[in-house]
Amino acid sequence: MPDREKTTPPKVPRPVEELHRTIFREFVDGFAVSDRQGHFLEVNKTFCRMLGYSRRELLTMCVADIEAIERPRDVAQHVERLKAAGRDYFETRQRRKDGAIIDVGVSIIYLAGDGRFAAVVRDISQRKRLENELRLRGEIIDNAAEGVVMVKARDGTIVYTNLKFEKMFGNRPGELIGKPINIVNAPSAKSSAETAREIMGILRATGEWRGEILNVKKDGTRFWCYASVSTFEHSTYGIVWIGIHQDISERKKAEEVIKEANLRLKEKTKALEGSNKELKFTQKILEQSNRQLASALAEVKRAQQQLLEQERLTAVGQLARGIAHDFNNALMPIVGCTSLLLSNPQTLNDKKETLQLLKTVETAARNATATVRRMQEFCRPSSKIEHKPIDFRKLITEAVTMTMPKWKEEMQAQGVPVKIMTKVQHIPAVTGNQAQLNEVLTNLILNAIDAMPRGGTIKIIARPHSSGKWMELQVSDTGIGMAADIRRQCMDPFFTTKGGNRSGLGLAIVRGLIRQHKGIIEIRSAPGKGTAVTMRLPLAKPG
Repeated sequence: MPDREKTTPPKVPRPVEELHRTIFREFVDGFAVSDRQGHFLEVNKTFCRMLGYSRRELLTMCVADIEAIERPRDVAQHVERLKAAGRDYFETRQRRKDGAIIDVGVSIIYLAGDGRFAAVVRDISQRKRLENELRLRGEIIDNAAEGVVMVKARDGTIVYTNLKFEKMFGNRPGELIGKPINIVNAPSAKSSAETAREIMGILRATGEWRGEILNVKKDGTRFWCYASVSTFEHSTYGIVWIGIHQDISERKKAEEVIKEANLRLKEKTKALEGSNKELKFTQKILEQSNRQLASALAEVKRAQQQLLEQERLTAVGQLARGIAHDFNNALMPIVGCTSLLLSNPQTLNDKKETLQLLKTVETAARNATATVRRMQEFCRPSSKIEHKPIDFRKLITEAVTMTMPKWKEEMQAQGVPVKIMTKVQHIPAVTGNQAQLNEVLTNLILNAIDAMPRGGTIKIIARPHSSGKWMELQVSDTGIGMAADIRRQCMDPFFTTKGGNRSGLGLAIVRGLIRQHKGIIEIRSAPGKGTAVTMRLPLAKPG
């Protein structure tokens, strides 16, 4: 078989070839040629500048190296589709050398004869940004809190409404498009068409309009809006008016209410002016009543002080029998010893026996003195308040000792055993009035004794509070306890469950004294479960 004649492609004239190279090199868009595997075979200056690579760098790379969206596998599949279709236009994102991502539009053809791809690549990042901004502005307007409407100035027809405007007037999306703007105006003294013409006349003359306008919904409901309308030139519709509507129905209702209230206020003001003389007369009566009330208040305060003193005396009276018993016990050895010496003068000759008798008399006298001192501390007037560091161990011991004739001797004589247990932990410095706190403890011990008609145990505990800011003093008993309603009232002045011979001020005094020490008092009690009175006193501030 004879050999086929070999033909050579016609040569392109050199000037034309140079022209093609110049166009390729200086083309305003990026231009790239790649093989079937996507390796770059040639690129122009714009493509290099667009991606930040040199020509030499790009000729060692492939399409997958700069693709920011599609994976290598996706790029390969895209190449196969291009081979089949022959040409395509698509938008994608590519990665520059510095890592920045740019948006590009790619117009590409497949040269089947030599298996190459030729692509024109344009940077569309700015266009994408503008599109995103326009889309964002559209979303903002669509979702604005106010109703927005755009009207063609040429014929007054609606060309755009946002969601709020449609909802405000009760229309479906797009239902108002193409309809005249006066469809939303409510007829009043003027028809809706007249109102629209008047506003459009002002807009044509000045370019803007603001004011309140009565509108109407699709269902016929009338409502007030405040509208702000401006003019601008649209690329499609020409001169348009943009109206922003705000529903002010509630504000108008409030204005009506205020208006009516002002009218009523004026009427009442006139009536008050007419009764000015009566007010002056009433003022004189009130001034006189105030003087009488001040006098009555002073009497009440005096009566209250007398009741407080009476309660103190009541507590002293409860202790009197025990005090008398202590005095009898103290006086018996004194009287016995002195009688012995008087009836038997010869005893004076025995110095040892005489000295023993005198020591007995001295001990009894000291016991009597201690009893008197405790009574003086208890009865000391509260007006002479002096705060000093408190020895709680001594305070509790004195209160227990002072009430001992009541809870030990008197109660045991009645066959009612009462036991008092004390516990004093280490307590940081607390300042207070020893006599007042002694009165508090004495009152609480006496109350606890009254609450245990069959006997029981009283516990007195002094300890630091867990917060580190207070000390806690607690008096508890195993008595009959209190119901909730009684517990809520037990510290109220004059409240008592012990009969008419008690004033009902004991716990009120206790609460008052604790408050004078800037303290807190709490009571827990339940029927059959006893009562616990807890007091918290603030620790002394350092320095």
